[in-house]
Amino acid sequence: MKKHYQVVQCKKCGVFMLTLSNKKTRTCPRCGYRLNLSKTKKWFETENPEIARAYVEARNKLGPGANEEEVIEKLKEILRGKQP
Repeated sequence: MKKHYQVVQCKKCGVFMLTLSNKKTRTCPRCGYRLNLSKTKKWFETENPEIARAYVEARNKLGPGANEEEVIEKLKEILRGKQP
């Protein structure tokens, strides 16, 4: 069974983070706030962990105000930089 990765945002400090879709809670690595994932917006979902991590990196660099087009461009830039 494949894992499904989701990107969520901490309601307290705003950092974006990765979680697995089968989890009920997630603790923010920055501030320690415990998120109830059933009540938290899912910004992105994929089965590919590399893409999920790159999406988190792009969102954290651009911030929550960035539109999805900007985030996808940054995501592509990050993924290109990780290619050998």
